Amino acid sequence: MPDRRDADTAASHSERMAELGGDRSRLLRGEDPQTGYPDDARHWIAVYRELLDFKQDMLRTIDEHVPQISDSAREEVLGTDVPVMQAEAARFVDRLSFWEGRLQELEKGRGGSRHG
Repeated sequence: MPDRRDADTAASHSERMAELGGDRSRLLRGEDPQTGYPDDARHWIAVYRELLDFKQDMLRTIDEHVPQISDSAREEVLGTDVPVMQAEAARFVDRLSFWEGRLQELEKGRGGSRHG
């Protein structure tokens, strides 16, 4: 049977993983927040929508299957996987919001032009 130190270590591991997944400053490869092109912003909006949808689907799948797995497996999934995925989803929401705002700025600056 695990002792308290094991539980503390698992909790701190989960927290570290959630922090990494939710690192709001982490950008995807090629992502340039300073871009001057509306098409770039549209690209990142599509990418982050896709990532967010994917992550939300994974979380729904976990919710469906968690009741059917063993207590030990459930503890791992709920203690590690879910917090990381939730943190990643929150980061994707933030990045999506950023790019939607950036697109508005770029389109205003170009008189509403849809081309970069």
